[in-house]
Amino acid sequence: KKKMKEFNIKDVKIEKIAIDGNQANNTTAGTGIELNSLGGYIRDCTVYDFDTAGIKSYGQYFTIENNSVVDCKNFIYIAQADHTVVRNNNLTATVATDLATIGIYVYPTANADIIDTDIVGNVCVGVPILCTAIPETPTTITSLNIFENTVDLSRTGLGGYNGPNCIAVNDVIGYCNVSRNIVFTQAAQTGGGLRIGGTSVRDAQYEISDNIVRMATADVGTSHNGINLFNINGAVVKGNNVRCSAGSSSDFGIAEAGTCTNIDYGVNDITGFDQGTFPKITIKIGERLGLTDSGTVIGAANLVLGAGNLNTIDTTAATVNLIDSTGWTAGAVAVLEFSGSITIKHN
Repeated sequence: KKKMKEFNIKDVKIEKIAIDGNQANNTTAGTGIELNSLGGYIRDCTVYDFDTAGIKSYGQYFTIENNSVVDCKNFIYIAQADHTVVRNNNLTATVATDLATIGIYVYPTANADIIDTDIVGNVCVGVPILCTAIPETPTTITSLNIFENTVDLSRTGLGGYNGPNCIAVNDVIGYCNVSRNIVFTQAAQTGGGLRIGGTSVRDAQYEISDNIVRMATADVGTSHNGINLFNINGAVVKGNNVRCSAGSSSDFGIAEAGTCTNIDYGVNDITGFDQGTFPKITIKIGERLGLTDSGTVIGAANLVLGAGNLNTIDTTAATVNLIDSTGWTAGAVAVLEFSGSITIKHN
């Protein structure tokens, strides 16, 4: 038999078309646009009401951008990717659905891979971003960037997804950057804003930085954490701004689960959680720490410190019996430097 030549579809460009699946409540199977192409793009299209996917891609060196997708099961489904960009798409759930819908679903098919993929600048209303591999199949996700996306699950009544996390990333190997995203969680949601890690510890380096997480102000349920880290060996977590005005006793701004090691915590701004931050926060300073100088403080039996951290104590008085607590804040640090010999009483 004559061997057939390998055939590749290359540089397919689809743009400015509208497709309506007309599937009430997303109950009938179908995909709006499905394409396997080396190079090319899907751009400026509008897709409505499909059960399987609005846009599904197996592309390499491929771009999906500026599309509007409404009321599909998987709005944009990436089944295989190599240097693929998913950019500036608007994804909106407007009706209730019988299915768990996902805004951007990165889920490699059997024996497929996701390599060097960027998910950037997308707006997801009522639907999350989920990127997950299945190592046993095997499939892999390598070098994934998720940045500058907005995910809003807070607008109840739109239908869409009622799942645990706004952005979830599972089982990436290599490098994963989740940065500068803005997420709003849903009331009574049990997961949280970001969930990053693996079913077991993977050889990956994560950067989770400069994200804004806003937690629902209604009953947020149990373990409603702003950022969930699980089974991570190697990550930088810094510059994140996490807010919740109705945390429960089990809520954390940043929480660890499973086995987490080599986590470099920078400065994260966390407010409104009963438990604050689960891991110990270490601030690394490259140079000397500059404390506020109160100037010279006159020594006295009842010593009144200045408003700064560094206090130089004049030793005119021979004995200090106590430090007056006026103006103190719990947890504040004060350094005392004495200009000469003095007796300090204890208790």
